[in-house]
Amino acid sequence: MRFFLCMSVTVFCFLFLFSHDSYCSEEKFRIGFSIKTLGEVNQNDAIAAVQLWTNGLASDNKIPIDPEPIIFSSLDQMKNALDNRMIDCVNITTPEFAAIENKIDTNYMIAGLKQNSMYEEYVVIVRKSSGFNSINDLQNKSIVELDTSRTSLAPLWLDAELHLKKLQPSTSFFSKIESVNNLTASVLPVFFNNSDACLVNKSGFETMVELNPQLDQQLKIILQSKPYIPMLFAFRANYNSPFKNQVLSHLENWHNSPEGRQILTIFQTDSIIRFTYDQLLDSLELVKRHRSLQ
Repeated sequence: MRFFLCMSVTVFCFLFLFSHDSYCSEEKFRIGFSIKTLGEVNQNDAIAAVQLWTNGLASDNKIPIDPEPIIFSSLDQMKNALDNRMIDCVNITTPEFAAIENKIDTNYMIAGLKQNSMYEEYVVIVRKSSGFNSINDLQNKSIVELDTSRTSLAPLWLDAELHLKKLQPSTSFFSKIESVNNLTASVLPVFFNNSDACLVNKSGFETMVELNPQLDQQLKIILQSKPYIPMLFAFRANYNSPFKNQVLSHLENWHNSPEGRQILTIFQTDSIIRFTYDQLLDSLELVKRHRSLQ
């Protein structure tokens, strides 16, 4: 899932009916996405899906909205856009959120549900015949890491676990680290003895096992994380438009429309749910712990 940035901001004034009152907006509602929140989809297809949804949001709710998403390839670009009010809401990974938390309205946040959970657990998997029984056994061995929006916290968690066991960080601990953005490309190298271990999300591995029970016969989990929220959608701080609740409601109903389901597929998500800041604390604590190791 790859999006790239570049769009100019245009200012318009629209009159529309909102709660039976007339309201004038000086700017269009604008949405931004971190490139890290996207998956294995053609960039143009992803942009087209977002445009289709935003057009629907505008026509269904009479919201003046810019259909062109802003796609950020760096955190600095995102910070600048929030500071200059170039976007009103943004989809970001949790590590990115931790870096710009003061620019985000933490009272209005939503996350994607995957298999009825907004959380992800991460696991280190090896072959049962390998003789590896703990993370310690993988020193100077190879590992494949799944790099998607749903695994944004996985490398941080693994480094934190290595530190707890008084081991070196992953870049020094393993002889080879390969990052891939495909679940199958993460697990099968271990299955076929081409890699010693893999780091993936547990839900993804369980889905693979359901489709191919032989994986469960040959592979095992030697380390598992607690649940974490890997990504979220939130408004910028001080965004007080009356559109806010309308947009949130529309997002929560993505799964009920073809356009919304297309977006959810891009984000590897089944549906959308609101959550509180407290539910994010464990995930933010992990980011904080990892920063302290740098």
